[in-house]
Amino acid sequence: MVTDLTREEEELFEARSNQDAVEYATLCDRLGREPDDQMLYEHGLADLAYITQRREQERAIELPRRRRVGQETIDAFLRDAAQVGNNNFRWHHDYRTILVDRFPNRFGPDGAQPINQYPHTPRGIGKVGRIFKRLVKTYSE
Repeated sequence: MVTDLTREEEELFEARSNQDAVEYATLCDRLGREPDDQMLYEHGLADLAYITQRREQERAIELPRRRRVGQETIDAFLRDAAQVGNNNFRWHHDYRTILVDRFPNRFGPDGAQPINQYPHTPRGIGKVGRIFKRLVKTYSE
């Protein structure tokens, strides 16, 4: 006996043959058909519930927002930078102070990149100097 199967019924048959539980459950529900393979159907429903839960959790994760620096802050930073010298080892304390004062959310004690984490050693002083000069260059452009 030969029967004409619709495209969706063929997909349902293929999903069952391939043991694709999610596709099988989805098609059974969409077609309003009683599942022939109850275990495969229930497995598909469980997988769909898990997938839905994971998607909701991923949407609920809130990414930290980047703060924008206002032009007034940038201008004040550049004015302060122009008043200090260009020698990392001589002016490192001023560099630290300016960075923390002008950008507390980034370089302050609770900031994203606390400047106090860099020690007062040649290496730490060099890092602070590079950060300072990079910001001067970036904001001067």
